[in-house]
Amino acid sequence: MMRAPIDVDPGRWIRVPLDFAEERWTDAGAWASWVAQEAVPGDARRRESIRAIALALAELDSHGAVVRYWHFPDDGEPGAALDVSLAVAGGDELLPAAPDRLVVEPLESALEVPGFDRAARRRSLVPVGDGDIADAPVLALVEWAAAVDGIVVGMTAADTDPSRLSRLVADGDDLLAGLDGRALARMVLG
Repeated sequence: MMRAPIDVDPGRWIRVPLDFAEERWTDAGAWASWVAQEAVPGDARRRESIRAIALALAELDSHGAVVRYWHFPDDGEPGAALDVSLAVAGGDELLPAAPDRLVVEPLESALEVPGFDRAARRRSLVPVGDGDIADAPVLALVEWAAAVDGIVVGMTAADTDPSRLSRLVADGDDLLAGLDGRALARMVLG
C-alpha cells in the first residue's frame, strides 16, 4: 500500500481503508464499528447510523482510487466520500471530460495549489436516470485535478444533496494543498 505524502486535517477528514491487508482492522465491518465508536461514543442511536454509513463507504467500489477520505468535520455532520486517483500526465486537458448530460453548465475554476504547476476544480450537476433532465433527480459532482512533474492527481466527490457537497469544497481544496505533489511524482515515476 502506497502512503501518499499528504497533510490531512483529522478534524475534517477520516481516511477510509480500501484494503485491509495492512490495516489494524480485519475488515470493513470492524473499521466501521471503530469509526462509529470514536465519532459518537456517547450516542448509541447515532453511532449505529454512523457505522452503517462508514461500512457503505468502505465497501463502495474503489476502482481507480489510491485513497478515499470521508468528509466528517468535527463541527458538523458527516458528508460525502472523496476519492483520490493518480495518472501519468497526458495531453493538455487537466480535468477529465465533463459528463455528457448536465443540468446546467459546469463551473470550472483554476486553482493556485502550492507544489503543483497547475490545478483546477469543476462543479457539476448531473441528472440521474434517462428521463427528462428537468424532472430528474440530480447528483452534485466536484472534481479536482492538479499536475506536477508528469503526474496528475485527481479527486472526486459526489452527493445527491448539492448543499451538503458544497460544504466540503473548501476542505477539498485544503486536502489537495496538503499533498506534496513533487514527492508523490517521485514515488510514482521513480
